[in-house]
Amino acid sequence: MKIGSAIIFLLLLTSCASKEPLREVASFKVLSENKEVDLTKSLVNIYPATVADNGLWYFFYIQLKNSDGRYVDANLEDFVLKNDKGEKVDFKLDRVLTGRYYITIEKTADINSTKLNFFIKNKPLKEKLKLQMSTPSLANSKLVLVHDSNYRAVFRLKLADLQNKAVELPEMPEIIIDGTATIEDLKHVGEGAWEFTVVYSDENTILYFSVRAMGTYFNKILRYQHVEK
Repeated sequence: MKIGSAIIFLLLLTSCASKEPLREVASFKVLSENKEVDLTKSLVNIYPATVADNGLWYFFYIQLKNSDGRYVDANLEDFVLKNDKGEKVDFKLDRVLTGRYYITIEKTADINSTKLNFFIKNKPLKEKLKLQMSTPSLANSKLVLVHDSNYRAVFRLKLADLQNKAVELPEMPEIIIDGTATIEDLKHVGEGAWEFTVVYSDENTILYFSVRAMGTYFNKILRYQHVEK
């Protein structure tokens, strides 16, 4: 099993079914004016060691938030991992969304996940066992039209669980369109909320939208029709 396959397997364990293409660290963009990481609101989850690339690997999922509870990015040099002797440990960092990362570490005889310490900007980031296990409920989730002009329609997806609490995703949701149209600029706009633009033809158009997120599939959650006048 390759490392990429192992990450996909771990995503399935947390009921997540889609992934945004990874970007280079140099392209990170902070989407909040308050860019300072608040470690009291941030966390790291440690997964059990997983077989990949003919070896054992540790996978860590990190969420960084500011004091307002919004996801914020950090630079590559801000991430430091040390063992219990204070020695730096090499790792591979992948960014999946603003403020959300996977760290991969090869498990060797001298590395124990319980004795690894994460530092963000020289401050310790404590492990918190708060894996997001809630899944969106069809009854409380919805997709609505926000704006429609010049054959470009903006839609907003709101994901909520059975208790009507917003469901935050570690990955981007997958939007599936049945019809002739393309999706642009899918972005996170708030807790459990996403927006995207749909570009369609100038002919009479009927589109059906389905959504896949956290292992849940909403088939034809919305029907949209455009009629030329």
